[in-house]
Amino acid sequence: MPACQEKSPTKITKITAAGRGGAHTYCLFPRPKVYSAQVQSSLPRTAVGVNEYFYALSLREHGAVRCVAAGSSIHLPLAPLTAVLPVGITRVALPPKPLRRGRAGGRVGASRWEVDVHTATPPLLIHKVKYHQQYEAPAAVVATVRRLWQPTFDAMATPLSAICAQYATLEDDVMTPDLIPRGSIIYVNPAYAPEDAKNGAAGIEIHLSKLVETDVRARIALLPNLSHTGWYRRLVGLCHEIHFISGTLVFSNPYTDLEPPRKGYLWQCRSYVLCVWRPSAPPAQPTLNWLDLDAAPTERMHLRLCAKCGRVRFLPRWVAKPESAKLRQGAFVCARLLDAKYGSCEVPEYVLSAVE
Repeated sequence: MPACQEKSPTKITKITAAGRGGAHTYCLFPRPKVYSAQVQSSLPRTAVGVNEYFYALSLREHGAVRCVAAGSSIHLPLAPLTAVLPVGITRVALPPKPLRRGRAGGRVGASRWEVDVHTATPPLLIHKVKYHQQYEAPAAVVATVRRLWQPTFDAMATPLSAICAQYATLEDDVMTPDLIPRGSIIYVNPAYAPEDAKNGAAGIEIHLSKLVETDVRARIALLPNLSHTGWYRRLVGLCHEIHFISGTLVFSNPYTDLEPPRKGYLWQCRSYVLCVWRPSAPPAQPTLNWLDLDAAPTERMHLRLCAKCGRVRFLPRWVAKPESAKLRQGAFVCARLLDAKYGSCEVPEYVLSAVE
């Protein structure tokens, strides 16, 4: 186990580190032995899948992502990208970089992915994430929300967690004029902590109030049932419908979980609601309902290499048929991605950068 997993066999407990020259870093751990040198196209929805994404980027010719061995600045030799490209796509592999030994940059004693976004042309994009707050809405919630309300915009997401083709990330201000298309049906699983804090639930009020008090479109929010708080009475009290979710929910974090999480006391003692605000004036009293969720589909991460430009892409988590003729490996092109931010060969790949 690398040092970033030292406190837990099931979760990455340390993420942030400074690479050489201030380069971004991400924890690296050994790929499963059953994996070949080729990039795996279907992966568990855990840190194993995120790690495979960095592995795929490390095979790209731009050299923006490199594997640095534990305790030194050795660049590990990796298979050339030509070995994993779709049939018919060829590329001349660059000669391997010489091994450079010296004082380790970044996390001491841990292998890591080190990223220099400006090595690529155009530079790779950066998405800022708070790794330990990236808990995704459970698959059963996503399936139910998409069936009942057909949302078209995810107001707080990442390319991995978004449940709609259009979405806002941490870099976006969801209240920027024209960011959210007119007539959108908005879904949000708000961040619990405020941007300047590492944990807590004070951020729910900050993020939710932007959408409830200043927007007049249809909105659906997945919230903890914290009826004792002031924000709950003020904001949830304005909604048209409150759907109390039957049973318990377990939230996974693909950035830190090394295996699917199991139910614990915290999950079993907390209840959750789906609240709906409609464009009309708020009612005197919200309609209260019990909601049985749809059966949870099996979710995996699906990596694809564009047959036209060779870029590495994640298929959106909500795509029902990732192995369809147009999306399977070898036939996939960026224009078929169903992602408003990355559905073009002109847009470079992205990397993750942790913020405290």
